[in-house]
Amino acid sequence: MTGYDFHPQASLDLDEIWEFIGEANLDAADRVIADILAALDKLVPLPNQGHKRPDLTSRPLRFALATKDIAKAKTMARELKRAKQRAKR
Repeated sequence: MTGYDFHPQASLDLDEIWEFIGEANLDAADRVIADILAALDKLVPLPNQGHKRPDLTSRPLRFALATKDIAKAKTMARELKRAKQRAKR
């Protein structure tokens, strides 16, 4: 048991991140996902870790760094998905 569940969209995001990175390097894709899961495991016992981001949301959420490249990887995965969708047209 992990102590957390993923929203369906979050699961899809993780899959897209892994697939995008995995196209170039399977080991790197595995490491990024492992980094994210390790960060979540650290947050479960101390959920108030992290910092607030009022520039992103007014909700009482906290943000913690999982891996330095996660934001870049997620953006690149979305761009790849859009490019694939455009190519199908």
